[in-house]
Amino acid sequence: MQPLFSMFQFLTYYAQSMSLGAINQTTSTIENITSGLVTIGVPLGALVLVIAGIVWMVAGQQGPRMAKGLIIGVAVGLILIFAADALASWVASQASF
Repeated sequence: MQPLFSMFQFLTYYAQSMSLGAINQTTSTIENITSGLVTIGVPLGALVLVIAGIVWMVAGQQGPRMAKGLIIGVAVGLILIFAADALASWVASQASF
């Protein structure tokens, strides 16, 4: 019975000595990545919207159909980028120790 208790005692000491810096560093890295995605994604989305507008006006009868696909793609992409940023911020606020 004594070895079992000594194992639990070791685990207790190990848990007390662990630092939680790795968790905070990981959440910080994820937040940096998602904020970088927002920084790159929003101007890129605006550029694609301008290109879609030009395609709509210039490409003849197929222009509106092609431009609608681009516009929907930009909208979905921006929604995903902002959702990822919001999720990362929420996880970081819940996981900070």
